[in-house]
Amino acid sequence: MKPISNQIFNPPCDICEELEELLKRAEAALKDEQLESPVFEEIVDFTLTQSDHSFVHLSTAIVKRARKIFLDQTFGLEAKWSNRLLNSCSALGLKDYPQYKIYSSLCDHLDSKIKKYSCDSRKFLFVGGGPLPLSAIFLAKEKGYQGHVIDSNPDACGLASQLAAKLGINNVSVELSCGCHFGYEHFPVIILAAQAGLDDKVKALIIKQIAQTASPNTLVLLRASSGMRRLLYPEVPKEYLNGFKVLEEESPEKDFISHLVILRKCA
Repeated sequence: MKPISNQIFNPPCDICEELEELLKRAEAALKDEQLESPVFEEIVDFTLTQSDHSFVHLSTAIVKRARKIFLDQTFGLEAKWSNRLLNSCSALGLKDYPQYKIYSSLCDHLDSKIKKYSCDSRKFLFVGGGPLPLSAIFLAKEKGYQGHVIDSNPDACGLASQLAAKLGINNVSVELSCGCHFGYEHFPVIILAAQAGLDDKVKALIIKQIAQTASPNTLVLLRASSGMRRLLYPEVPKEYLNGFKVLEEESPEKDFISHLVILRKCA
């Protein structure tokens, strides 16, 4: 979270007007397939610099709209790059992806937490991999894990599966499945993407399904948001976590929308 001195305290009407203008520009960019338009970074900056108390002034409708825009932009950009990598005859590779370094750093962090809390586990499930499942690919390719990715979008699964095959990553499999209904009992480590369940109710259903079907002592790593960051990603209220022990909840970092929460399924 940015220091309070760096946060902006604007009147509620000004916040809503500024956000409305940003969302209109973002929707226009999506319509024109301008997936790398600066407006998406402007929305992130807006989210990080507004006072956390500002969130209470936002309607449910505008929050859903903002999350959908962010999801569509992320999905579109990942699909674009996945197709570029699949169709490239040159030396274009994962390192050319604009957020490669960020994903690489995040996966180093995930690996360290898995080793800390589940040192013998070399098998993971990733829920909500999208068309370019970089986290799963990094953990498999760079860290030697056996990974399985699920996503409820058939286009995402198709691209992710083809990309893993082209990159020669044989220790990642991809399955079309909804996290609300999946059986989690065979996976000692479960990683839940921030955008898996952007609707609060869906996020709750996924976590409940993990609680009901995962084996005792399963390690669960998920990303949550707080304060104004909830504009783009849902929070994970404590009531969602029945059946789990919270091992660690990291403090939000100033440049990230979400933060890591680490759980263990109760025996």
